[in-house]
Amino acid sequence: MGIFIGSKNAQRFFKRLSRIYDRINPYIYTAEMRETLLKDVEGEHVLDVGVGTGYTTKHLDKAVGIDLIKEMLLRAKPEYMGSLVLGDASKAPFKPQSFDAVICAGSLYYFNSPIGAVKGFRGLLRKGGIILTITPNWRILGVFVHIFKKKDLQEIFRKADMHLEKLQNMRGIAYYCKARR
Repeated sequence: MGIFIGSKNAQRFFKRLSRIYDRINPYIYTAEMRETLLKDVEGEHVLDVGVGTGYTTKHLDKAVGIDLIKEMLLRAKPEYMGSLVLGDASKAPFKPQSFDAVICAGSLYYFNSPIGAVKGFRGLLRKGGIILTITPNWRILGVFVHIFKKKDLQEIFRKADMHLEKLQNMRGIAYYCKARR
């Protein structure tokens, strides 16, 4: 199991990283990757899991960003048009079927149980809603987080009763998935 998996471990890591996060994140999660994901967003009510400093959804006025790290949310707040929530997405404080889309761009691989996380996100989606994820596929990062192969991602979404519509390699370093409830 990776050393950053689980909310406590991720929390410690990102609390320290928050000061320099905005300087390094665009090199890993590029604007092109972000645009690919944003083109697939459907509906107005979007939940951004692990919103960090708001890089993906800061311009969406009906987005809700949730994060464990207060320091990340404080950095997001000046530019974030939607709502920000300090909390654990595995115990999401939202009503069932509240969202049209759930985005996990850089967060799914930190959950103890990625299948359990996707099942939980599924419950937050309205009928026909989507989950969009970006996850790394560099095996060397497996010391830190879950690293998924294509077959792992297919199994996660299948076991969570989600229809995987898109599974795409991004720059050879990550997988992008779009799955529908």
